[in-house]
Amino acid sequence: MYQYLPYLKEPDWKSLRVKNADAFWHEHDQWADLIEVSRKNNKPGNILVLADEAPTYALKLEGYRTAGKALRSLGQFTFALEQFNKALDINPGDLESAQEKGTVLGRLKKVTQAEQWLRTLSKKHPQNAETWALLGRTEKDRWVSLWQEENKSPQDMREDAACESAQLNAAIQAYRQGFIEQPQWFYAGINALTLAYLSKHLQGHSDNETELEAMAGGVRWATLSELSKETANEPNYWARVTLADLELLVSDVAIIEKAYKYAIAAARQDWFALDSSRQQLKLLQDLGFRPTEVAAAIALFDRAIDRLEKPKKNWQPRKVFLFSGHMIDAPDRETARFPNEKAPLVADAIRNQLITLDAGPDDLAICSGACGGDLIFAEAALQLKLHLEVRLPFEIPEFLQNSVSFAGNDWQERFYQVKQHPNTVLLIMSDELGQLPDNTNAYERNNLWQLYSALSWGAEKVHCICLWDGRSGDGPGGTQHMHDSVKQRSGQVHVLDIKTLFKTNERG
Repeated sequence: MYQYLPYLKEPDWKSLRVKNADAFWHEHDQWADLIEVSRKNNKPGNILVLADEAPTYALKLEGYRTAGKALRSLGQFTFALEQFNKALDINPGDLESAQEKGTVLGRLKKVTQAEQWLRTLSKKHPQNAETWALLGRTEKDRWVSLWQEENKSPQDMREDAACESAQLNAAIQAYRQGFIEQPQWFYAGINALTLAYLSKHLQGHSDNETELEAMAGGVRWATLSELSKETANEPNYWARVTLADLELLVSDVAIIEKAYKYAIAAARQDWFALDSSRQQLKLLQDLGFRPTEVAAAIALFDRAIDRLEKPKKNWQPRKVFLFSGHMIDAPDRETARFPNEKAPLVADAIRNQLITLDAGPDDLAICSGACGGDLIFAEAALQLKLHLEVRLPFEIPEFLQNSVSFAGNDWQERFYQVKQHPNTVLLIMSDELGQLPDNTNAYERNNLWQLYSALSWGAEKVHCICLWDGRSGDGPGGTQHMHDSVKQRSGQVHVLDIKTLFKTNERG
């Protein structure tokens, strides 16, 4: 309905809080808070589990979109794309999810797909400035990729950039159309204007000088209008830096420096914001655009950034080893599967498998902490000096009672030795993901939590070792569930067949 009546404003469903329905909203807010905390703590595995646990079906689309945005902000573009596709499966007409999909396709370097997707979207929503701006960004990235190379000389880059004028013009026109549709969108305007000035610089002339002047006036008015709304507590860095970017195109060094200092003051030591602006200036520098003015602007950003501590990159494992396997047989188990006396044999097999896969100190191991396979794998990983994450589906007392203590005090002691090792991080599912939702199995949830956390480092890094007899387990969330889940994600699975292992030993 709102597509056919563009002047009818769709209400924000989040503002339609019905009185006496606080329980619903409380549950939603708790879920949304967990997503945000996971984003801030850079835990994409948590987000992926929570994405499928939106409190009600009515919020599934919102859940997938929220998870997708969080994953995109963490650089998890493949997982983000999955979430936006799920949202679009629910509502193919959801514009925000469709725009996000176009953005993520571009980040994944699927430029042709991104361009086609956004062009189709712009035809469906010709008056939406953000869609046009996203298309402009995609076209611009394609243009830059055609000439920017690390070892290429500045002269060669300028010549190649000038030769790709058609691609540059495509980016200009997309940004320009977005600014025409919604002139308050100064982001689209300043990008169209900057690229137009670059085209003039590279070609030596402009086809429409009058339009450049008019667009500059429009960007200035839109930016100043936005700046009139800022407060002392919430300065608008992006509006201020847009005004400075405009001055860079048309003013002298003194005015440019004053404008950028005004913007930098509003950044509030945000390294990422400052570095983003500096990267844009570096692009202009590569093309020899107004070298004196651009150098003066870069110097200001260099000075501001040098005063800040660069955000430290999180440790990146070389490989990730995920484990799932049978527990020691319970005393009342009718058919033997993993007798306690076979533990040394299993320990040798798991250690040998890790050695065969070249596991070492630069790698990460992920498992639960049950007696038998889990703890044997954890011990082998620590012996080989891997980093270890032990993820438990319950608080420690309940987990020990369910999955460790029945096998004897020695297994409980082994659990605490693993837990207390300096290379071990122990995580409790309820602390990370909140309480278990209704109709959800804790062990299956824990399997997915481990799997998603492993895959978030890159599917190509993940090796899953399964100690398995090839049969269905005694309950949900067993080794078969993990095995099948990894297979669906194209992970590398290494099965240690417990039946073959024990028979071979008996023959030996």
